[in-house]
Amino acid sequence: MFLNTMYAFRWPEEDVEICSPESGSLALNEWIFSTQIQGKIFAPVLLDYLDNKKSIKSTSYFSLMEYALEIIDFFKTRYGLDARSIQNKELANKDALINFIEHSSYNFVQRDMILAIARKLISNGFELKKSTNGISTKKRTQDINHPAITAHIKDLHRSGVKEKSVNGKYKISYALFLNWLNKTYVQFQSTSCDELPLSLVTEEHLLEFKQYLLRLENKGIYTKQTVSNCFYDIRFLLANLYKLGWLAKDITMDVTGIPYERYYYRELPTDAKLQCFFHNIQLYSDHPTLELAAFGLMLCLGLRIHEIANIRYKDVNIENRTLSVFGKNE
Repeated sequence: MFLNTMYAFRWPEEDVEICSPESGSLALNEWIFSTQIQGKIFAPVLLDYLDNKKSIKSTSYFSLMEYALEIIDFFKTRYGLDARSIQNKELANKDALINFIEHSSYNFVQRDMILAIARKLISNGFELKKSTNGISTKKRTQDINHPAITAHIKDLHRSGVKEKSVNGKYKISYALFLNWLNKTYVQFQSTSCDELPLSLVTEEHLLEFKQYLLRLENKGIYTKQTVSNCFYDIRFLLANLYKLGWLAKDITMDVTGIPYERYYYRELPTDAKLQCFFHNIQLYSDHPTLELAAFGLMLCLGLRIHEIANIRYKDVNIENRTLSVFGKNE
């Protein structure tokens, strides 16, 4: 009853169709270009690139805009200039561009933009070094065969942890930790990640890994929540290995976690904001029916994103007007 009476906005009419030639993602990208890019970015090479990319998916275009603004902010600070003064000449500084890249985190769409800018402005060869953090999580986790970690994972399964959680969460943390040990310390470089002697890991190593995660957060590579969860996973791994007899000492006893406030107060949107939101879906979405249904189920039934994404035809019973929803623990 609470959900049914929470909002009083008018649901979009079923027969409403947006026939404007400026609907869909192209119209949204035009809006982003005219309101968020023009007047904030003046370098011709960036403007031309962003103008030519208006046909891509809106989420990708938005990420290009964000990264382009990061570039401008970096050069504003470096040269002490305003945005209007950041032109092609300033962006052609190879050392400055490399310095920006080293202190930023980019996805593959943003990477293509950097390379395109460099090709136009910098005559001699310009290459982006592969980031060790850019290795796909699937590749990092699919080949974890460390005997101690395998024993720990079996114990997780016995305690009721699902395989999906092990592969989608814990293994990512374990792979990051093993790779970090292997690349950071001489004593661990002579063996592969699956043969690392975890019995040699000390409290000092654990504390240094904590600082490493915090540096990744400061660079914007990971969020505070991600580094907090990752460090918790590693502390739990080492504590459990001690419990299982793989380690002679529990080195986690005096090592505190990375605090993270997990509760956020979420201000509920007004009816007018919801009306505007669903109208914009109709106007700008490339798949309005699908997205109206998805966000409508979240709003009216309180479903989570992954619960919506996992709905299949077999979960819908038209005759009974029911929907079967499976949460994170199935």
